[in-house]
Amino acid sequence: MLKSKSYLYEVPICFLIFYGINVIFLPEIPAYIGISPHPFWLGILLFSFRYGTYPGVLSGIIAAAIYLAQNFFEGERYLFEDLGFYLLPSLFIVCGALAGAGVARYLKTINSFKLENNLLTLSKKEI
Repeated sequence: MLKSKSYLYEVPICFLIFYGINVIFLPEIPAYIGISPHPFWLGILLFSFRYGTYPGVLSGIIAAAIYLAQNFFEGERYLFEDLGFYLLPSLFIVCGALAGAGVARYLKTINSFKLENNLLTLSKKEI
């Protein structure tokens, strides 16, 4: 139903590229804080829509980890005292999971329709 497990190396590479772009071109803005929409959404939605639930969750977790770690080591640590700061990283994970689950359900429905179509085609040939 889902594609191969190539997402296990594609997701980390994608977010390493995002991290590299941030460090090279925007060193004064750690973890793209204040940029809207956040560039990590591109990777999260891309992998959720392409592969399904688990890659969506994985990309959300990696995005949240990079966001929190980069803000901790390169940004302002006082942000961690505010509970609202954790909203965006948690949305990365939740939205990756929900988008991936929606895609997985859609693919399952498409496959069931294909199977039903094949069965109807075979029964039509027998008549």
